[in-house]
Amino acid sequence: MGAHYVLNGQKTWVTNGGPAEWYIVFALTDPDKRTRGGISAFLVGRDTPGVTLGKPMKKMGLRASATVDLFLDNVRVPADRLLGAEGEAFRYGMKTFEASRPQIATSPSRAHRAAGWRRAAAGPSGCCAGPSTIPARAPRGRGAARG
Repeated sequence: MGAHYVLNGQKTWVTNGGPAEWYIVFALTDPDKRTRGGISAFLVGRDTPGVTLGKPMKKMGLRASATVDLFLDNVRVPADRLLGAEGEAFRYGMKTFEASRPQIATSPSRAHRAAGWRRAAAGPSGCCAGPSTIPARAPRGRGAARG
């Protein structure tokens, strides 16, 4: 490890990459080790020389986020912008997935349930129902008495 690292490459599909000022970039620092201790993470600023962004992608959905390609062309990153220990980024990333994927997996179920409650609140016609038609429901985990 010297005073800086030089990064080259491209990352496709960077969500909110357009307005972001900083990027966390995972890069191969030891090709022989690859995912077994050869990937490191860096904090890279948008204004760093050699960093360029592609045009916002045209998507069918999720249009509220500016998704772009990120290009790195001989980007010099100071050694103090290494996140964590050198070669440990793959492990960090997998730990993040372990924590976040169960939550992401349940999101469609929660959205489906919420949509069902909205439909039930709308009444049989699906229109013009007032708050009085929303079914009463006890808070989860509490033994609320029915009245």
